Amino acid sequence: MIKTIFKFKLEHNETYQQEIQTEMEGKKEGEKVLDEATYPKKDGKYTKEAMAQYLYERDTGQTHTMGEKKSDDTTNGDKGHFARN
Repeated sequence: MIKTIFKFKLEHNETYQQEIQTEMEGKKEGEKVLDEATYPKKDGKYTKEAMAQYLYERDTGQTHTMGEKKSDDTTNGDKGHFARN
């Protein structure tokens, strides 16, 4: 029920949505950031479902799932099957 309320508020209040997006982007524990497997992103932004999950955990005092920061480098050092050895 609580998640439904968060989803409703996120869908109808863009300012609130931006505020939570910014809060989630800044959430860190040392070098770790929010785990994208638990809090998925679409087009570089957290989904409404991810934000609702985050808000539910925040407001019920649960811990957030943290993971390694993903590199912005799209090549990841892997040149694909066209690379020469």
